[in-house]
Amino acid sequence: MTNYDLSKLDILVVDDSSTMRAVLNMILTKLGATKVRLCNDGSEAFKEFCKAPSDIVITDWVMQTMSGIELAGLLRDPKKSPHPCVPIIMITSNAARDEVMEARNAGIDTYLAKPVTPESVYNCISQIIHKNVAA
Repeated sequence: MTNYDLSKLDILVVDDSSTMRAVLNMILTKLGATKVRLCNDGSEAFKEFCKAPSDIVITDWVMQTMSGIELAGLLRDPKKSPHPCVPIIMITSNAARDEVMEARNAGIDTYLAKPVTPESVYNCISQIIHKNVAA
């Protein structure tokens, strides 16, 4: 597998758990990411994304105010989103088949079950980069 340089990516992390945001920030930083923006819910994330679109959005599913699925709907809406094709990684503890299908139908590119590891996060980002480079 190709080793990708994550230092040039702008990654938006959305999770209502401050612990999970810190864990993801630490993992992404150790993987070489230098621009990681952290938001605590979908509403805040969409406002931040509209100000400056990210290269990748990593979002939790279940959050107060706006869920990850609702956020994905806004991000995918070409009338509301500045970058409706942004890759979205959904991170959640729910890994049931019907939930994976719901996430895919909402426009989620990759689905990652908790607990996350540096390897699993890197693999998801690598899949997205590889897919976009090959396209």
